[in-house]
Amino acid sequence: MPKKLELVIDLAKDGLAMMFPEYQVLMIQHLWKSPDTIPVSLPPEATTRELFEAVNKILPKTELGRHAASRASIINTAKRFADKLGLWGYREESCQGGYRRVYHAAMTENELWMKISESVNEKISGIILLNAQIK
Repeated sequence: MPKKLELVIDLAKDGLAMMFPEYQVLMIQHLWKSPDTIPVSLPPEATTRELFEAVNKILPKTELGRHAASRASIINTAKRFADKLGLWGYREESCQGGYRRVYHAAMTENELWMKISESVNEKISGIILLNAQIK
């Protein structure tokens, strides 16, 4: 069963920034990039550590000299993208101390925009139907 896309949309912004903070946009874009390694048929993957490093390489540090996106924020966002929103898939691999998730994009950018469009249209249709019943 497909996961329901629950997002808050800010129409004053553009692109993915309408729904996601800057660090989350960078996380999504990181997994949409073409892989640099062979075999090319495999989707780009990343652990939360790799996502943390990639995001904070781009974002400026805070005034206190800290990373713009915390490791906990990256971990929680990755879990949300995979478990609640269905934007990402993952595989688990063993590592020192247990297992870790290696994430990959479960949909392309166009598929994401189509899913957003369907969710918005469904919501608006429900509002129109409700208003018609009230009158």
